[in-house]
Amino acid sequence: MCMSRMCMTHFLCAPFVKHTHVPHVPPPPWLTRVYVRRYDTGSNSKGSIMAYRAARADNFDGTDYSLHSIIGAARSDASKPMATLGAIDGVPQSSYWSTSDGLDDTGVYSYFSRTIPADSAVAKAAAELVKSQGHTKVGIAHVDDPYGSSWKDAFVKYCR
Repeated sequence: MCMSRMCMTHFLCAPFVKHTHVPHVPPPPWLTRVYVRRYDTGSNSKGSIMAYRAARADNFDGTDYSLHSIIGAARSDASKPMATLGAIDGVPQSSYWSTSDGLDDTGVYSYFSRTIPADSAVAKAAAELVKSQGHTKVGIAHVDDPYGSSWKDAFVKYCR
């Protein structure tokens, strides 16, 4: 049953092993049921706060549920308020796309992690490439948000 803003999916996370179910025998410890619901952040701060609150309040159709972790948000602008709330509540967050260096502040975002390099690492590689090609005058077109500003600042720093 999928709706525009949320979808409940059941996953079984386990190695690919043939398993024959025997009635009244608990599943092996390596077989874990993961309940997933999606919440739309709208890629902005307000939307991520609303998504976080909805996830914390959700009850998964009456099951004994509490939010264990969050995957996302995609954009750094949406991850920052969500990571702040997660740190307050002790809910780990892992983003697959948020690259702002500001999210490396473990004092504020102590439960935040990412699966992608921070802007500074990518900007450093770009600056090294530009320098290795002998370019001395480079223009930067960027979006004026946490992502764009962070990348621009890091690129300028590494070009010096």
